[in-house]
Amino acid sequence: MNPTAIENHMRIVLMDWAIIIAVAWFFGRLGKKLGQPLTVGEIVAGLLLGPSALGLIWPANWPVVFPAEAPQSLQLLGELGIILLLFQVGMEFDFGHFRNQSRTVISVSVMGMVAPMLGGLAIGHWLHDRFAPKIDFFGFQLYICIALSITALPMLGRILLEMKLERTAFGALAVSAAAIDDVIGWIGLAAVTALATSNFQWLLMVGQVIGVTLFFILLMKIGGPALRWFWRKSISNTERSEAWLGCGAVLLVGAAGKLLGCWGAGRLGDLPNRDALSLAALMNTRALMGLIAINVGYELGLLPKDLFTMFVIMSLVTTAMTGPLLKLFLPMELRPLVPEYANEVTLRATRTEVSNAL
Repeated sequence: MNPTAIENHMRIVLMDWAIIIAVAWFFGRLGKKLGQPLTVGEIVAGLLLGPSALGLIWPANWPVVFPAEAPQSLQLLGELGIILLLFQVGMEFDFGHFRNQSRTVISVSVMGMVAPMLGGLAIGHWLHDRFAPKIDFFGFQLYICIALSITALPMLGRILLEMKLERTAFGALAVSAAAIDDVIGWIGLAAVTALATSNFQWLLMVGQVIGVTLFFILLMKIGGPALRWFWRKSISNTERSEAWLGCGAVLLVGAAGKLLGCWGAGRLGDLPNRDALSLAALMNTRALMGLIAINVGYELGLLPKDLFTMFVIMSLVTTAMTGPLLKLFLPMELRPLVPEYANEVTLRATRTEVSNAL
């Protein structure tokens, strides 16, 4: 590439980057006004600038703003941003608390994977039959289970940093559990990708996917049939608007699996109730990691457009739930560390002093 072409490309990328940062800043602050973490508004900004919103409203001129040569460089910048964010999380969080809570971390992370996967097995046949009958069922079912179980470690860390909880035992617990979930989820997604790209000739891929396959078969043979039977029995006599019902099922399974599984594991790990509820709320966030996994499934042909939309909605709603739920459940002893609560405490104290003076 000659110097002139490099300069032109850099100009386009920097202009697009400036647009993205400006819109993300605006919607991040707007989300904050509505009681959401900054990251929720920033994700909404990204969706609005993409082909599914701005590109749909302004299809003729959308490539003028984001020409074809820019996305690859912007994607690289985004990936570097995620790496730097994870580096910041690793540097800022105090993991000295981990030694005393390792059993709780492991149990929360395991239940944060297993509970949504069981839910995925319960609705997998129905989703496949109604929305993706032409897609190989094995790969589809495996992908559904993985997509429902992912936690967005970078966004979880970002929320905790924003709330000034990075030096607390609770913050270290949440990040550690999410990190284990992400490792398992991305290994599973890599296995699904390998299978999909080999046209699901899984015998040729035994060396890469043997562990995932055995785990999947175990869940499918033991947990799946009973849960599917219960699901079919409960909806056999009801009237359905099927696409919205499918969306509701994906959202319910995704949220309930994470919230109940992680809360239950936290309580079994001797966490106080509010700590367990707060941890479950954080583990429920999908955000960017969930959207990336969903896009991978769509590009591999494992998610038809209807299901792609359902899973995007699930990812956004579960992320939007995080801030309000965390504020609702956050332990009282941690609230003075959070700027919003600290301001409220200061304001109440000032009012009390004024009242006493009068």
